[in-house]
Amino acid sequence: MAVGQRKNKSQPTQSTTILSFFTPGPPPQKRRKASAHHLPSNPEIIVIDSDSEQEPDLNFVPLKKQRSSSPDIEFVEPESEPPVATSSRPYVLFGKPTSLLLNVAPPVAPLPPHDPSAVFGRPPVLLKYSSSLNAAGSSSSNTVMEAENDLFDVDEWGTGDDEISQITSEEDISEQEVHEMMLGSTVSVSSGTAPTPMPPPPMPVSETSTTCTSGLAASNAYSVLMASHKENQAWKEATVAEDRGFRPSKSNGGRRKAPFYKVLQGMPIAVDAFKYGTIPGVNAYFLTHAHSDHYTALSSSWNSGPIYCSEGTANLIVHMLKVDRSWVHALPMDASTEIPNTGGVHVSLIEANHCPGSCLFAFEGKQTVDAGDSAFKSPFVGSTRTFRYLHCGDFRASPAHVNHSAVKGKRIDVVYLDTTYLDPKYTFPPQPMVISACAELAKRIRGDDTSSDHPRLGTMSSWVSSSKFTSIKGKNKPENVLMVIGTYSIGKERIVKAVARALGSKIFCDTRKAAILRCQEDPELQALLTRNPLDAQVHIVPLGYVNLDKLKEYSEKYKGHFRKIVGLRPTGWTYSPPAGTDMTPSIPTIISRGQRSTFTHTDLHLGRGSSSTLQVYPVPYSEHSSFFELTCFAMSLEWGKMIATVNVGSESSRGKMTKWVESWEKERKKNGKGYIVSSRQDDYW
Repeated sequence: MAVGQRKNKSQPTQSTTILSFFTPGPPPQKRRKASAHHLPSNPEIIVIDSDSEQEPDLNFVPLKKQRSSSPDIEFVEPESEPPVATSSRPYVLFGKPTSLLLNVAPPVAPLPPHDPSAVFGRPPVLLKYSSSLNAAGSSSSNTVMEAENDLFDVDEWGTGDDEISQITSEEDISEQEVHEMMLGSTVSVSSGTAPTPMPPPPMPVSETSTTCTSGLAASNAYSVLMASHKENQAWKEATVAEDRGFRPSKSNGGRRKAPFYKVLQGMPIAVDAFKYGTIPGVNAYFLTHAHSDHYTALSSSWNSGPIYCSEGTANLIVHMLKVDRSWVHALPMDASTEIPNTGGVHVSLIEANHCPGSCLFAFEGKQTVDAGDSAFKSPFVGSTRTFRYLHCGDFRASPAHVNHSAVKGKRIDVVYLDTTYLDPKYTFPPQPMVISACAELAKRIRGDDTSSDHPRLGTMSSWVSSSKFTSIKGKNKPENVLMVIGTYSIGKERIVKAVARALGSKIFCDTRKAAILRCQEDPELQALLTRNPLDAQVHIVPLGYVNLDKLKEYSEKYKGHFRKIVGLRPTGWTYSPPAGTDMTPSIPTIISRGQRSTFTHTDLHLGRGSSSTLQVYPVPYSEHSSFFELTCFAMSLEWGKMIATVNVGSESSRGKMTKWVESWEKERKKNGKGYIVSSRQDDYW
């Protein structure tokens, strides 16, 4: 998720932004008491180093080892959880792309029976599937498919995000400095014990009590982190937690300490923080989506507490990681749910527009406990004030996000923002336009007449719909072309499905990938899958295989069956801005320029070295927000702080992002409360 930097081990450097977070400014000349309900008119912008999510945890159990049984692994039965309470919100249509994602359904609703001939690749363990279905389709008379079962190794598919890149800084941190940071008091938590229930929340303070016991005015919910030496200590905590050389020992408490930004302030809730084991005071662990940089260290031996996520993500982690399903709680989308043992915190899940099962978490509740490893405490624990946090995880910002009932018209205290592409040079085109362009390109390469049947620019109604699949059998196929589309284990299904529909083709992938696709509640996508690679003009392969050398090897398997092999390599890193593009535009210019942009099949260009029979097309298809989309998103929400979670490994990078966030805030104030950037379609600006 990081943009174009090299990485060396470095000590986090201070920025003016984080300094202002920890160090209060000069007191005003005239001071008056502030209500505990009061919010500052000028929000602060805070950037937090999250490089940890882009580096493998050295203590993470390899996938193959997770799948093997061991007498040393003890499964602990979790304590029974009180039922979650939900209240329905009006369902918000996310636009055409969501037709490829999970359908809203009760977590325990049974699936309709499947045709045994179509269940190849069915995952052996799912929240919804019974073990009696495991044998269905396990054998096949199709000899071609049998040879393709293990076409790619499990490591080649990967379980992460192809748009993650290693970040580096220009400064090195010495081994001695790391050891010095690891000294001091630690909290020892046994990894083999389940978390203790959260004590009853403290009684709300009186309305007349408007200040903390320390006398600190409540002008800033985070002003408890006020002294500069505390800033240094907080960064030391983060550095130790993210140190790649960390080894559990008696001196460090036997576990990584969770950085303060991994635990919601004043709430017993952690998000994407599984690598830290049992976090003190945390009773609920949330997972935004099933990419490995977010579930690092989550495995079959997890017993630190209940996991809350979407239904699709629940299916995936049970299947891929063999997490004991008794710990996994699938929450409904677009509904407010009260989470047990959190002091009454409610959460709403919003489709993230990233990968199947991904979601944003909109939390709302009072601060009731100082949870986590951080030494910094909140002055608002026990107050009557309600706090709202929006955790974006990874997402592709859309008008549907800002119009969602969980956030529209509400002030968000803190937004945890996916800033993978917070750089003006990454203003790549809207995803629906790119999908339509790829579908159109596939038809033209095959030689179809597209003069009258291609869809309107920027829509996917013809390429992606819920209508019945139409096979190409019986039709005159102009050219026998094989479209090979690169993906990771999870994500980019939209472009695959759109190309298949454009060609009227089935989709082939190996059994490992098919098992993951079966975890998604998309009957149409599952209906497109075939066991036989020769029956499909669309093949899914690992992203790393979409290059001329590997595609040439791949084509040898099907010599004589396909006249041409065309590879699509979809990733946001392939995008380059037009020559002469202003890299320091004003906010109005960013918006107007972005809304004028278009993208068609003519904007897709052959990669270097392509021939008439073997071709590769780089595709600027991303499942992260572009710079333009981040700008529209930030301009259309009411927020107090933004915490950047990507590309914050150096003071220089943090400083650049801070300037843009400050520009957003300045322009937002100028436009007035309630301003929302107008959109071209429901699913893009």
